[in-house]
Amino acid sequence: MAIVPRFDQLPIPPTNAAEHNTVCQFCNVGCGYKVYVWPVGESGDVAATTNAFKRDLSKPQPALAGQSYTETMHSITVGKDGRQYHVVIVPAMDSPINQGNYSYRGGANALTVWSLDRGTQDRLTYPLLRVGDQFQAITWQDALALIAGVIKGIRDRDKNDDNIAVKCYDHGGSGAGFEDNYGAGKLFFDALSVKHIAIHNRPAYNSEVWGSRERGVHELNYDYSDARLADTVVLWGANSYETATILYTQHILANIQGATFAEKRKAFDQGEPAEPGYLIVIDPRKTSSYTVAEAVASNQVLLLQPNFGTDYILAHAIARVVWERNYYDLDYLKARTDMKLFEEYKQKNLKLDTKYADFMANVERITGVPRAKIEQ
Repeated sequence: MAIVPRFDQLPIPPTNAAEHNTVCQFCNVGCGYKVYVWPVGESGDVAATTNAFKRDLSKPQPALAGQSYTETMHSITVGKDGRQYHVVIVPAMDSPINQGNYSYRGGANALTVWSLDRGTQDRLTYPLLRVGDQFQAITWQDALALIAGVIKGIRDRDKNDDNIAVKCYDHGGSGAGFEDNYGAGKLFFDALSVKHIAIHNRPAYNSEVWGSRERGVHELNYDYSDARLADTVVLWGANSYETATILYTQHILANIQGATFAEKRKAFDQGEPAEPGYLIVIDPRKTSSYTVAEAVASNQVLLLQPNFGTDYILAHAIARVVWERNYYDLDYLKARTDMKLFEEYKQKNLKLDTKYADFMANVERITGVPRAKIEQ
């Protein structure tokens, strides 16, 4: 039995349907979507001149290139005028992010629209104040006045902001957390001068990958063109096929399949080779991010499966290989690194006082990753 009912046909947005641009509400990839709204009882037709998609719907759409429109992309809602309206939310063909494609999450955006037919009509529309063991609905104005009063009271009492903390959502599509919403960030860090902030999945606004950050690679430091142009993409403990689907399918896969040659030739220096990218997946499990890449470009993907809890040792081993084989830019290191601390790093982490063969044998024993794969 299908999770979502299947239909022989779906309502077609007419040419006069209201059209809006939006961003997927789920993961932080930021896929673009088109929203079409029009009254129930009206309809477009299959000819390209008679529907809002401006496409010939009398025949199947081209595989991977046509306009996607499925049952999960349609809903019926009730407008403020009391009339029922069709709402269609489809992946935007003109979005540079998803390029008309969608994840299984984004493909269901329309199912979250307010509707008489499902539980989405049960929504929180007012702030709730805890009174004893109950939640009491209050107005937005009362909520703002209460929060402002408490913050001001703490500041007046303590003469600082040390005891003020905020728990909030930080990012993700149209979820409008403070990273993607300028207004929220401005409120927290400028108007309220918050020093302590905890986001939805962490006790503080800190890194989830301290080991990576300690090695100078901070999170959120790239854009999607990097995934298309990079010689090598590393997914370390990240299963992007499932968690950031479009980043993976539209950009990383395109790179390792050799579909970004033209972009590379344009971006690279003259004479620099433009070749298919290479994907390295590091995870104790054989994730879908590896198996999908293996299926479409088996010669361009490598899987390292370290034993649980041994990632940092594997990272040291890879760095030792880089050092031994001179795969580094000394001028870059001098310009970007505290060389005094780097000397300490070489001794403590790279174990340069240990013979290379002995070092790698120990790493292989602890991590379970063959030396040949580490060196590869």
